Amino acid sequence: MRSVSPINLNCYHYAGNNPVKYTDPNGRKIIVGISTSDTVWGKTFGEHAFIMCINDKDPKKSLMLDASGSYGGARPADILDGMQAPISINAYLNYWNTDEKLTTFELKLPEKEKNIRTAIGQIDGRSWMSCATLASKVLNENYSAEIKNCSTPKGLLDSLNKYVKKHPNEVTVKHYDFRTKQEVVQNEEK
Repeated sequence: MRSVSPINLNCYHYAGNNPVKYTDPNGRKIIVGISTSDTVWGKTFGEHAFIMCINDKDPKKSLMLDASGSYGGARPADILDGMQAPISINAYLNYWNTDEKLTTFELKLPEKEKNIRTAIGQIDGRSWMSCATLASKVLNENYSAEIKNCSTPKGLLDSLNKYVKKHPNEVTVKHYDFRTKQEVVQNEEK
């Protein structure tokens, strides 16, 4: 028989015992992902950038901006929805067989999720903009002007890392390895 931990009985446990600071009122989250590699190109420019608007309560309503990408197979648009392919970090990691690394930024201002979702939904067809240009434009206009418009995934990664340093409580950063499909613990920078 499993024992029940008293901490799990606390009704605010899901929010780190701070329901004002960390809330999950609707099961929705915004995750920005940026992949890099150890190649010269990957270190200098980065490989790819995307935004996922994940709806845990109704996954088929999840939405992903995958500009110039090919997650879920060939398709004519930069936008993927949960009806076309699973939209989650685990599904994304499992789809690719690559040596790249993935850094994700879960944005913690849920009231802006609707604005980002709407902006992504208004993108029509393949854009002439790069993945990072389109993602950074959506974030700059609908999340924070502090996230600069960038033309490369590496530029967006740098801009988001600067944002995190200024607003550490608004973003959760995670690192993943595509080969192992696992989260990688990073050493804190000194």
